[in-house]
Amino acid sequence: MGLRDGHTLTDAERKRLQQTSMVVEVTPHYRAQYKPTWTYDFLRQYVGRQVKVVGQLMLDNDHTVPSDNCADPNADTDNCWRMTAWEIHPVIRLYVCTSTTACPRSSSAWALIE
Repeated sequence: MGLRDGHTLTDAERKRLQQTSMVVEVTPHYRAQYKPTWTYDFLRQYVGRQVKVVGQLMLDNDHTVPSDNCADPNADTDNCWRMTAWEIHPVIRLYVCTSTTACPRSSSAWALIE
C-alpha cells in the first residue's frame, strides 16, 4: 500500500493505520443499483486522499472480540486490526478533500465523488 506522494508504508505504519481506521464497505448490491461508476479502478484514484464517507452505521458483532477490535478495553494491541467493531455500510455518498491541507468536517473543499 502506498500513498499519493509515493511513500510506501512501513509495516509499523500500516499496522498503526489499520488500528486507527474504521471499516467502510461499498456493498455490491448498492453499488450496482445506484453507483455503477464506483468500480475498484475508479475508487483507487482516491487512495491516500482524505475522504468523507456517508452511509449506514452498523455494529459488526463478529468483530466485538479483543483480538479484532482495538477499542475493546481488553484489546490485544499486538494483533487487533481495526479501530472499532462499528462499520459504515452501505456507503451511499463519498466526498474527497480538494484542499492541499486537511479538510475539517464543515469545509467547503469537500467534492462529491460521482
